[in-house]
Amino acid sequence: MIIMYVFVDLLGFHDVGVKIVSNIIVVILNYVFSKILVFKGEKHS
Repeated sequence: MIIMYVFVDLLGFHDVGVKIVSNIIVVILNYVFSKILVFKGEKHS
């Protein structure tokens, strides 16, 4: 929501494009944080 507010309301970017890019960023960050935080103690063999 912060990304949408900054880029659409403050900077005037097109809302659909920003929504697509922000969703991609959120998916990537979720993957990275899950690897770092959730699965840091597991070891795969």
